[in-house]
Amino acid sequence: MRAVPITTHGGPDVLTLQDVPEPTPSASDAIVRVRACALNHLDLWQRRGIARVARQLPHIPGSDIAGEVVDGGPAGLPAGTRVIVHPGLTCGHCGPCLAGHDSLCDRYGVVGFQSEGGYAELVAVPAANLLSIPDGVTFESAAAFPLTFLTAWHMLVSRANVRAGETVLVIAAGSGVGLSTTIHPSTSRSTRPTPSICTCTCTEQPRFLSSNRAMLSDPASARPSISGCRAPYLAGRPAKRSRTSASSMRRR
Repeated sequence: MRAVPITTHGGPDVLTLQDVPEPTPSASDAIVRVRACALNHLDLWQRRGIARVARQLPHIPGSDIAGEVVDGGPAGLPAGTRVIVHPGLTCGHCGPCLAGHDSLCDRYGVVGFQSEGGYAELVAVPAANLLSIPDGVTFESAAAFPLTFLTAWHMLVSRANVRAGETVLVIAAGSGVGLSTTIHPSTSRSTRPTPSICTCTCTEQPRFLSSNRAMLSDPASARPSISGCRAPYLAGRPAKRSRTSASSMRRR
């Protein structure tokens, strides 16, 4: 099959299309034909060779996968079923897994990091990680969902337990996770996401990192806050510096 493995670290130019062996599934795996695979920061870090995510090369990255079932394995999904791949790898038997806290599994991993990923025509993944894609959702849209929206759900629902009527401060709402937070079902209707303005150290002009959903659904409730800006401006007008707070983001 064709794939784009990382064979050496560096910039995008180190990625080349190659012929590699097809994946060999375990007894608990399914085979998926990849139709779309999103780009995640994890992929960039691995390609660059950042120490904390270093893998033995060659390695096929790609964690956010959507495609069609080739072999459903123990899940029994028929060939051709449109699926999204849950990227979390767990043992399924330890205390945290049995309690529903699979992200705390001692053996927790991520598809495309601890295993070969979706930069390939075929990928072997745990059959239990397959979820059917609803009609009307494209492969590209489905592939944009997994890691960022799972993180947003964990923060908003599992940790913060946001409730109707609360205001949620979203830091850097233009990032993948930030954007997922502002359009997440738990905030898009029942709470008021408040995008923030921030600036990095390399520029004097802060960037407005808001989501269109937050601003268009209720502009009055989506007034941005300013945090850490050296030269704060909003729509070309000077703005007062202010300290941001996430007091409404309660932890369990």
